[in-house]
Amino acid sequence: TAGAEAAPAPGRSRSLTPPPAWAAAAAPASPVAVAERATALPAQEVTASIDVLVHHRGADAAVAARAGEIAARLRGLGASVELLDAGELVVSADRLRFFFPADAAAAEVLVEALPATRLQDFTHYTPTPTPGTLELWLASEPSR
Repeated sequence: TAGAEAAPAPGRSRSLTPPPAWAAAAAPASPVAVAERATALPAQEVTASIDVLVHHRGADAAVAARAGEIAARLRGLGASVELLDAGELVVSADRLRFFFPADAAAAEVLVEALPATRLQDFTHYTPTPTPGTLELWLASEPSR
């Protein structure tokens, strides 16, 4: 990049790209309606402006390797991905969280590529990250 990026405001994540133009136009009231509206769009168009923060236990080599494989899969679908070490935090199941109704369609597309991952609607959660940011929390031990 040409210059240094400004640090995000406290309680907010940085977003690499702005939300997609189609998300700004008269967004339907519910995340389900947004997801239904996006079914006619190609997956990469829906996910192109999404930044996925993948939280995983980096000290566990198997989980870290799995995080890398998942990151590659998500990038292949057009999302930007950042791997974050969750330290010793124990997560019981894979979860993909979205925080804005306009991001629900992209979350739906991405969760389809992640077997056994639960989609979580965090639209009422505060503080919120930047629009266009999803969080993927990987289980400390993958589901069998």
